[in-house]
Amino acid sequence: MALETYIYPKKGSNTPKNLSDVKDIASELNTAVVAYCKDEGVLDLQGIKLPGLSDAMSTISNYQKEIKGTSNELSVRAGIDTKGQLALTVSGILSRKGKPAKIDDTVVIRKDFASIVTASQNQANAVVNLQKGDKTIDNAAKAQAKKFGTTVEEPDDAEFGDLTSGYVILAAHGSRVEVNGTIIGTKLGKRTPQQIVDLLTSGDKRKRLSKNFSGTVWLSGCFTAAGGIAPPNSDYDYESFARSVWQLLKKNGYEHASVKGQPGTAYTDAAGEKSSTTPTGQKDNDKLKKQVAEVQAQIEKAETALAKLKEDFPDDGERRANPAYVKQFVLLSELKKITEALKAERQTNIIKGLVATYGVSAR
Repeated sequence: MALETYIYPKKGSNTPKNLSDVKDIASELNTAVVAYCKDEGVLDLQGIKLPGLSDAMSTISNYQKEIKGTSNELSVRAGIDTKGQLALTVSGILSRKGKPAKIDDTVVIRKDFASIVTASQNQANAVVNLQKGDKTIDNAAKAQAKKFGTTVEEPDDAEFGDLTSGYVILAAHGSRVEVNGTIIGTKLGKRTPQQIVDLLTSGDKRKRLSKNFSGTVWLSGCFTAAGGIAPPNSDYDYESFARSVWQLLKKNGYEHASVKGQPGTAYTDAAGEKSSTTPTGQKDNDKLKKQVAEVQAQIEKAETALAKLKEDFPDDGERRANPAYVKQFVLLSELKKITEALKAERQTNIIKGLVATYGVSAR
């Protein structure tokens, strides 16, 4: 089957990659597919299955073994064929038993790939700010609304009745408790799981989600997927906030919806992309955050001292020769270095796109 749209090795180009130059076809294809989907407006790539990827890996590996030690070379391409399938092709001439053999091999990686992309392009989304007036949440909700091609709504004005797929993003601060060493998310925007479900499912037909909603409710806040397995004889609910919301939705007849949450401290960048601290790194992150705050307090103290010395010694040369000024200047420089090192260490516990998904999510 001929390719109509080329994705790999370069989007829009029929120029192939030599088989001998392919190092890790799974990684290379994933990178190319992600780039293509982003360019096509697929807003969230997590959960798009590529069931034929293992067959593609085997095909590449087998041909690479066959050409090893020979002068043969084959061309590798990937893209969307005339049936809308995501496919990998291998073509060229091999010498087999002293005779040239024409190779024209195709591996289908995903049958309905084009329709998945189209469905994502056409889906409607909603972003609800549960804590309007909070600067952090206002900025996060605005960035996510821009990413998902919609506007920010408030809870009382939000209408979900027309949504059949896509995302309902609820932006707010998440709260937590720690029980026997396990961090557990407790609320989102001061709302319990039941109150979140009430927001989504109550009211007239315009307001509530359709029972046929097959999209994702994204609990966009800290610790919404933080939880664990309760120890024996424990009477505390260790269930994650997001899983509790998902279970309540199922109980109310929403069999096709999925729920996403972040396992740790959550971050939203200017492009609306989410990151989260890893569960194993959360306590270390908390410790580092405290240390950053302590050093920042020292920085502010040093800056105040330097400002006072500038007032007392307006002459630049005289001020720089003053031992007290030099001491504070060196101290400030060192404190800033410490802050940058602590922030860099915190970043090792934070992963872009880290979420937990409950329910039907793979497409």
